[in-house]
Formats: sequence, structure tokens, C-alpha cells
Amino acid sequence: MLRPGENVVTSAVLDENHGTGYFATAESDFQYSLEEASATLIRINLRHFSRVEDLKLPPGDAPLRAGLINKAGSHAYFGIYGDPNKGTPARVIGISLILWTVGPHVSFGKEDFGVSSGVMDPNEDMGYFGTLFGSIVGVHLPDVQLSGSLSLQKEDNAFQCAVVDPQGQFAYFGTSAGNIMKIDLHKFDPVGNITVFRSDKGFRTAAINPAGDFAYFGTEESPARITRISLADFTSSGNLALDAGENDLVASVIDAKNDRVYFITGEVPAKIIEIALSTFRPVGTLTLPAETGKVSCALDHTYRGRLFLAAGQQPARILQVILNP
Repeated sequence: MLRPGENVVTSAVLDENHGTGYFATAESDFQYSLEEASATLIRINLRHFSRVEDLKLPPGDAPLRAGLINKAGSHAYFGIYGDPNKGTPARVIGISLILWTVGPHVSFGKEDFGVSSGVMDPNEDMGYFGTLFGSIVGVHLPDVQLSGSLSLQKEDNAFQCAVVDPQGQFAYFGTSAGNIMKIDLHKFDPVGNITVFRSDKGFRTAAINPAGDFAYFGTEESPARITRISLADFTSSGNLALDAGENDLVASVIDAKNDRVYFITGEVPAKIIEIALSTFRPVGTLTLPAETGKVSCALDHTYRGRLFLAAGQQPARILQVILNP
């Protein structure tokens, strides 16, 4: 399905209403932006599991991270990583999914590099992006303009994952050092911080249950851990230590209809760990074939009983996994 040069999938977003997935690819897994490197956005028909079309972005607009999509499926937004070594700040770029063209973009401040996480408020007029050095940048999405920035972490605590509550009042950003920060989006101020695990391999992926009362954060440890956060009072409501060999969680997928969340490991062979939301207990594990390669990302929700993930390199591949919870 993917072609030479589409070597690593760096971000993916789901348009559930139209049964479409959008997968952003890069030429290599080098995380910083290069002037000559470009990204390709690929539209996939999930019903038929077929490639529809692709959009080549201009050189320098890569790699694409922290993808967001509006409910209508008309626009997507991606962070562009930047390069702290060259003083190239991160950016956010808009894509018209109807016109299938690259839209406006905006550069962050000179100290804001490495977009790795993002959330969109339910009104879809704001996006909030977490960076490598612990800042959160607000972007007005319809016209892709900066609206503010919070410098929150003094250490190198990258905001690597994030969720937003259904009301859009609070967002929760997980860091590479193992703490979670709560942001009041209405005031654009931090209102809480929990240090769950003090580790150099902290949180990499996060999910929120459909009711919006619990969030789940997975670590990069070996073996990995998952922490459940009660959003009502912003406290830890349990930690789940995974089994040996279930390492480095890189993606999480919610199955709202079946009370499940799936965490995917970054090892080879990759494993998909099925967690029951109601009991916060593992109920199954699927080990993918070794030739699948290393998983890089996944669509954040299941679609018609299937999970879609991206793995491997040169070229990468997109896989669908039929679920039977």
C-alpha cells in the first residue's frame, strides 16, 4: 500500500464519519526537520482498506507529528518538529482535506521545538501542542495563528502525549519524565501537576475513556506501566504493571463500544495489549509477526471492529487488525 520513500509513518488521524484514515509519512525516522526532507499525507479508505490518493508536502514540511482532525473531516492540522540544533522552531500546518491542498502554517517561538503531542477543543477553534522542552502552544485553528504559549517545564521534560476532556475545559499532558500536567484551557493556565513515575522513560501515549472520567497514560519503560488518572479529582486511580517483554508503549486505541483500550508496544515483535476499561485489567494480548516491524503510530479509535496501525520501514506498512473483544 505504501511506496518507496514513504518509509516511516509519523502521525495518523481518523475521520470516522467518512471511514477514512490519514497517514503522514516521512523519508526517514530522523526526528528533526531537514530543509530538503518532505512528507507525504496518504488518504486511506478504511472500509475497503485501500489507498485513495496522496499529497506531497513542500520540502522542509517534515516530519509531521501530533495530528488533529475536525469532526466534519474537512481539515487536519499537524505539528512540524523543527530542529533545536539549528534554531529552527516548530510549526503547525493546516491541510484542507476537501480541496486536498496544503493550507496556512505558523511558526512557534524561537525556543519552542519538537511538537510531539496535541489536542483540539470540542469547539474546534483551538489546538494545543506540547513541545520537546516543556512548553504548550495554543493555535487558533481555522486560520492557523498563534494565540499564546506556556513555558511549564524547566527540565528537558517533553510533552509526549495528551488528552482533552469532552467538555474541553481541561487538557492533560504527559511528560517523558513521568509526570502529568493539567491545563485549564479556558484560562490557558496550569492548574495541577502529578508526578506518577519519576523515570527517564516516562509517558509516551495516552487515551481517555468515552465518559471522560478517566485517562490512561502508558510509559516507555521495560516492562511498561499504565497509570489510570481520575479526572474528577486529578488523582492516580491505579497503576498496571505489564508483563516482561511488554515494553515501550507507543500507541493507544480506544474501542468505545466494547469498553476497551488497546496499548501497542514499540518492540519487535510488537504486542497489542487489550485492557478492559471498567475493571482496568488486561484481558488479552496479541503478538504481531516479527516481519511487521516496529510500530510507529495508530489511529486513536477503532473503526468497525478493526484497529489500524503503522509499522516497519522502507517502505512502511499500514495494517488492520480485526478485534474480537
